[in-house]
Amino acid sequence: MSSAFIKILDRYGESIPFSHITFTDIQYDGKIVFTAQHLKERLQQMNESTSLAVRLSYIRWYIYEEIHEMRKSRMPKLLRQTREDPEHVYDWEEYARELSIEESTQLAKKVDGFIKLNGFALYKKLFTTAGLLKSLSLGIVLPKNIDEIMLYTKESLEGNKLENEDALALMYLQMLIGENTVANEIYRPIRQVIVDEAQDYYTLHFKIMKGLFPNARFTVLGDINQTIEKQENMDLYERITEVLKPKSSCLMVMNKSFRCTKEILNFSMQFLDGDTPFESFNRSGDIPQIIEGKDTELIDQKVMEEAFYSEKQGYGSIGILCKNNKLAEGLYERLKDKMAIHLVRSGDNLNTKGVFIIPITMSKGLEFDSVLVYGVDESHYHTKDDKKLLYIASTRALHRLNLFYTGRKSSIFQGGI
Repeated sequence: MSSAFIKILDRYGESIPFSHITFTDIQYDGKIVFTAQHLKERLQQMNESTSLAVRLSYIRWYIYEEIHEMRKSRMPKLLRQTREDPEHVYDWEEYARELSIEESTQLAKKVDGFIKLNGFALYKKLFTTAGLLKSLSLGIVLPKNIDEIMLYTKESLEGNKLENEDALALMYLQMLIGENTVANEIYRPIRQVIVDEAQDYYTLHFKIMKGLFPNARFTVLGDINQTIEKQENMDLYERITEVLKPKSSCLMVMNKSFRCTKEILNFSMQFLDGDTPFESFNRSGDIPQIIEGKDTELIDQKVMEEAFYSEKQGYGSIGILCKNNKLAEGLYERLKDKMAIHLVRSGDNLNTKGVFIIPITMSKGLEFDSVLVYGVDESHYHTKDDKKLLYIASTRALHRLNLFYTGRKSSIFQGGI
């Protein structure tokens, strides 16, 4: 989620009280109690540091406080009216009460029509109202494909479909207008928040967390070398500090590995760009091997042999890591009848005892006694993002690491990319 879009959302949130709430005249007992213009001005005069939802709740109270006084004289009028109604000779009192309730119901619907905010409707309006988003982007550099992005988002929202990135933006907009007041009250007392895998979060994630936990201190943990789907450097932590705005902050760089053996760490270092000063806690093991197979059947056999060998060595957790779900599922189907093995799917509660097949992206934060990286050929690993995946996969291993491929070995191992 780009900083440009965050600025647009901020501007949109600020403009809602002025341009995107349709106030209506409030009438009661045949009189205009408050004009729409008066209510709009009343809202705009209120303290902007208070959330929009709270300000609107005050407007509701302001309206009903006046109506409450008027009701004292309204009920006698209704009673006189219904007593003279020939259709309600015997139930005129009950009918008067029904009329009073109906008037209150209609009034509440009218008030709620502009008091109750709908974050999804407001977010949808941002993309479906011609020129709105671009009018909010004056002075902001937009992507070259902004028209394509807007069209895709508009079509999704009109079909009531919410993509992941739109859900994040919607949550931020809801936070700006104070729609989630109940959640805010629940989280407000929390004093400490720990964020792991920080390198995979965007600025908007941290803005939302700051809004949800305004009184908390944050401990933010991450490894920029394990970033997926975006590029990061050490400036990440400066941007996070700017968003969270702590009274004081401290950056600690932990560069000694207690997980891997010295050999595994040294092997993994080839996937990092630049001179990264990592040290290994002095623990030695076998040198990782890159093992070739002439075809899929042979490489599958070698993978099974390595898994069996690791079990005989007493390794309780063995991870066979594949680049994506498709490769993982295919390998599982070929091996499931030949050995005891588990396929890890999204949402699984993983107990890493046994032999597992798992996509690399799902292995982050996990560790295995023995790791087997499947399919490290050139067709699967040839980009900078692939280089990161190999780093993540290799550093999942505690004691033993081996990699397997058919065809042409990835050029990443020869210092390519």
